[in-house]
Amino acid sequence: MLMSLKLRDYRLLLAAGSLLAAAIVALCAVPHGSPEQAKTYYQNLAKTLEFSDSSKIFDTTLDDVTSYVGYPDSPAKTSSGFLPMC
Repeated sequence: MLMSLKLRDYRLLLAAGSLLAAAIVALCAVPHGSPEQAKTYYQNLAKTLEFSDSSKIFDTTLDDVTSYVGYPDSPAKTSSGFLPMC
């Protein structure tokens, strides 16, 4: 099939493919906000999820996240504070 296409057809396919690619990029683009909007978003999210005091959300750690979802406090850590090597 591709062997029977003429140059004009290849150009048309290339144009259609480029248009499709541009449309996908435009639809998937993530809007950019300000640092203040990001802080407000995460503070509201912390309040909604009842994860942390919204004013202290930026002081939380991954250990806080694991505790929030019900895992015990860092069971894999050794006394040195690092994960053991396997």
